[in-house]
Amino acid sequence: MKRVLDILIISSLFLFFSAKSYSQIFNANKELDFEKLVNLDLSKYTFEDYKKLLGSDIEVWDGNPDYKGSRELDWKKIDIKIKGSTYKLKLSKFKNNQIQISIHIYQVRCNDAVNLIPSKFFNNENYLEYETDFEIMKNKIIKLSYDTKNETRLSFGCMENTDPDGNFKSFGEYDPTSVISLSSINDTLYKNIVPLKMISCKIEKGRINNDVNYTVIQDSIYTNFYISDGEDRLLDEKKITVGDNEIFNKDKIHTVETLDFKKAEVQDAINYFNEYKIDRINASFYHKLKRYGPRYKDYPNMEIQLEYLGTCEKKEVEERAF
Repeated sequence: MKRVLDILIISSLFLFFSAKSYSQIFNANKELDFEKLVNLDLSKYTFEDYKKLLGSDIEVWDGNPDYKGSRELDWKKIDIKIKGSTYKLKLSKFKNNQIQISIHIYQVRCNDAVNLIPSKFFNNENYLEYETDFEIMKNKIIKLSYDTKNETRLSFGCMENTDPDGNFKSFGEYDPTSVISLSSINDTLYKNIVPLKMISCKIEKGRINNDVNYTVIQDSIYTNFYISDGEDRLLDEKKITVGDNEIFNKDKIHTVETLDFKKAEVQDAINYFNEYKIDRINASFYHKLKRYGPRYKDYPNMEIQLEYLGTCEKKEVEERAF
């Protein structure tokens, strides 16, 4: 009898430890434990460990390139729940055996989507929220990041469209879209999010069409910008990106924007080229502007080129006179 009991006890222990060793971190159709997500050490897993992370009841990529990101090599998904609603949790494979876990949230307004993340992972120093004003519509952007002890970064990003009065406006089946992700802290695509920095640049000198000398500008002319270091963006006063980055780092910002247009359709004048250079060490500012239109009929090709020099200084994001 004792031998039978010993066998039963040993068998039970074997089954217990076997089940424990093969139990996955995230369970399909169960409420997501954010503590498990944030405390997960990605460096201990590879994509081939997907059963340890997601289990075996999974959705797999069918090989169609339209259903994966440009950087992704493969992915696997499970359904999970956050506050009772169902979303997809995805394990993605990238080059150099890098992996990422992400949760895509569709058709949920940005303010509601960001509140799916427990408030303990919010930090004002790593939170960003602003609106771009295109006059006919606005884009609301919310982003945050949270760096963990395991050299990983929890990131959130959302963008939604509204009309000028702030009413939600959808442009597609999945609008708005938010992404919660856990990736290596070294993944340059998911940067540390920081608040906007406002700068005011004073125009001090100018010249037209490559004149030899710059002319000192007597009037005080200022142009304001916002620097978004968490997004590598230079924004104008309406928080619209001013151009594509040639250089964007802690020392220099250089952007260029060229607009396509049909000359026959220009009735007066159009700015079709903008270039900005900002030296963040010595605060120097450079702006090149090209304009085309009938009003410049006395110039070659009905085009003029303007160049400005100046200096910038950092300002508070919200300025009040009183």
